[in-house]
Amino acid sequence: MVGAVASGIGVGAGLILGLISGYFGGKMDLIISRVVDTLMAFPALILALLIISILDTGTTTAMIAIGIIFMPLVARVVRS
Repeated sequence: MVGAVASGIGVGAGLILGLISGYFGGKMDLIISRVVDTLMAFPALILALLIISILDTGTTTAMIAIGIIFMPLVARVVRS
């Protein structure tokens, strides 16, 4: 269940960001690309621990953290 929901969060958010970035281009593309690059610059485990420490411990937070980790990968593929 955790994997399915986390994948859904990552694909859903990445799809939306990638579509917006690719369709509008310009300044919007620049901003979204920099946010995605920033998220990809952090190691996955460190980013997940940061998100969990900011929010709260639990299954829901773990699903959100894993989804955020996968979101930049999907956004870059969709944008391309």
